[in-house]
Amino acid sequence: MAEPGLASRFQCRFLAARQLRSFPWPELEQNLQTSPDSSLLVDILHKVTWV
Repeated sequence: MAEPGLASRFQCRFLAARQLRSFPWPELEQNLQTSPDSSLLVDILHKVTWV
């Protein structure tokens, strides 16, 4: 399972309108590739959208 804090770290940077350049993109990519489902991506989308 993906690291629980990864989605929260993305949310903090996204909502603070901070540059996402310093986000650990390789870690996210690895987690997405090895995840058996899309739960991490769904978690990120829920944290950064208001739908």
